[in-house]
Amino acid sequence: MDEAAGSSAPELGPIALALSGGGYRAAAFHLGTMKALAELDLLRDVRWLSTASGGSIIGARWVLSLLAGHTFAEFEAAMDAILRRNIIAAALDRLHRGSRPVSLSQRAAEVYDDLFEGQRLGALAAGLKSHTGGMARLEHVIINATHFSLGYGFRFTFPPRGNAPLGNRAAKFEPTDGAWQDIRLADAVAASACFPAGFEPLHFPDDFSWSGAPPRVWARGLDSNEEEQTVPLMDGGIFDNQAIDALLLIDDASDSTRRPDDDIGVLFCSDTDQKHMPFYARPRCHAFWHFLGRVPLWALAMAAAAVTAALACWARTGTGRPAVLAAVGATLAGMLLAAIVGLLVVAQIKVPFRYWLAGKLLRTPLRDLWHLAIARVRSVLALTSSVFMYRVRALGYNVARLRMRHRVVPSQIYDYDHPKPRVATPFDTPSEAVRTRAARARKVRTQLWMSAEEREVVVQAGYAAALGALGHYLRRWQKASPDARSFRDMPYPTALAARVEALWKRLNG
Repeated sequence: MDEAAGSSAPELGPIALALSGGGYRAAAFHLGTMKALAELDLLRDVRWLSTASGGSIIGARWVLSLLAGHTFAEFEAAMDAILRRNIIAAALDRLHRGSRPVSLSQRAAEVYDDLFEGQRLGALAAGLKSHTGGMARLEHVIINATHFSLGYGFRFTFPPRGNAPLGNRAAKFEPTDGAWQDIRLADAVAASACFPAGFEPLHFPDDFSWSGAPPRVWARGLDSNEEEQTVPLMDGGIFDNQAIDALLLIDDASDSTRRPDDDIGVLFCSDTDQKHMPFYARPRCHAFWHFLGRVPLWALAMAAAAVTAALACWARTGTGRPAVLAAVGATLAGMLLAAIVGLLVVAQIKVPFRYWLAGKLLRTPLRDLWHLAIARVRSVLALTSSVFMYRVRALGYNVARLRMRHRVVPSQIYDYDHPKPRVATPFDTPSEAVRTRAARARKVRTQLWMSAEEREVVVQAGYAAALGALGHYLRRWQKASPDARSFRDMPYPTALAARVEALWKRLNG
């Protein structure tokens, strides 16, 4: 492909590219998506980029490669080098350094800063304004995080759009001019990618690294007079894992009297969320519990107390290795006893009415207590990782399709992991190799490390899904009506359709 090609009008109109969250699985999938767009000569038409979580990692690297004048092959090599790094392990290696306590999220930001060459948003914004040619004509980048205490999106936008380059409607900054320019790209990505359970919130501005004085910040909820002096940020996928919402705020195609330059031709969403939630299963009763599980909690507490006392006496009167082992055993048994007592005390204090809960818990068999605890933990994890995310995703796509009728192209990781029930086009009949890679790609976990084999599989799955998504979109356009204006207010891109079909045949040949 001639990456500098062409001053001709975009075949699909200006493209807004949304890169979803999903850890390294998402980053690798998006790399395949962007490779397909580059080979189709569409990547150069991307004007807006919105990212969340794992999508922010590859989005940041693409911006740097774009401003450096790299070819797509050079960008691909740079991104592959990032995917070889274990972000969690590298952050943990740095956790003990320094004279003051820091969070794992801050250490992850330091790792990202090494990968992203210490760049700050002000310099990147200036570079995008003056940039011409290369891989794309990118105008605006939006890195999405979540304002954790209010549930709002929090956006790092560069170059700024209007008067809102940073934050949301609840967050206020002082001084208002220039503070966003000093934000490290690495800090924005770390805030966007600090997923719950793996990382803790990253507080803005306290946990960010500033070359000068940090801005003063306060945030107020719409129905409250209380103010936050710092803004806790977490993974952008909590608010919008598809990174669609920020792009819907840009599009003015439905109102030609506003800013015609902000008319999005196509919203292309590279999405690694799953189609369906995994089935929720109740905790299983293992054979281990058939006998021991019937023991009530008071019996376990008494046994722990007796073992602690016996081993402690042995440790005091004995000598040599047996005494050491007895001391270790007494310590462990004592910790178990302390945990039981602590659980009972906390449970009793938290009861909001007069009830002897501690006594009831002491009489409850261990098996039942185990099931009570595990069921609650698993249901909360399912809520945050599946139910809530699935619902937000459905709402995001519904709104996008209503606002941008016939202009949304979702490329989804699950598109080709099984045969289609009805064959309508060649894009419904992928080869066995394509389906196998798609099925394997879906099973890759959403973490910040992956093997070389996983990288290859997920990149190829992203490439196939992007071609298929464009193929289906163009077939719907072609089939809609002889009058192209009934589907899109522009000529049907015959040459693009031919390129998509040629690449699809090559992939499945």
